[in-house]
Amino acid sequence: MKTIGIIYQDKPEKLSFMVFIIWQSSMILLPIFFASQDYPKTFITFAVFIITSVILKYTWLDRIIKHKK
Repeated sequence: MKTIGIIYQDKPEKLSFMVFIIWQSSMILLPIFFASQDYPKTFITFAVFIITSVILKYTWLDRIIKHKK
């Protein structure tokens, strides 16, 4: 994997980064929608959070754990 500063030139890393941005946005939006009692958007945001969490587990976390061993 080639690095230029902190930018990785590896496609799986770019995918993980894009998924991470969506994951983090869903974490921010979830309590906002819940507090405003907009439950359909809350459930959609929660589903996006779960799906992106699973994707990050396999594309990012497993690679980190494997690298530490």
